[in-house]
Amino acid sequence: EYLPQKDYASIEKVLPDLKEGCAKLLAVKLHPSRQSVKKDYVEGVKNIQASIDGVEKVIGSKSDEKIETAVESLHESFENVKGLF
Repeated sequence: EYLPQKDYASIEKVLPDLKEGCAKLLAVKLHPSRQSVKKDYVEGVKNIQASIDGVEKVIGSKSDEKIETAVESLHESFENVKGLF
């Protein structure tokens, strides 16, 4: 929603919440039936964290291309974790 409108201030504003969410995801104990994906899950959440860091690095640049690439990477990282379930 924020990216198509180039609402970079709102994107920046949600980054702390996303970081907090990642910390919660890493603290979650997976159900025994999901232990087979634990390694991929932890790696995926760490990729989300790295993507959040990537957005933080470019959000102030006002470069549409850099910001869009970073946000798309974040979205892809999230989808990869979601796809494990």
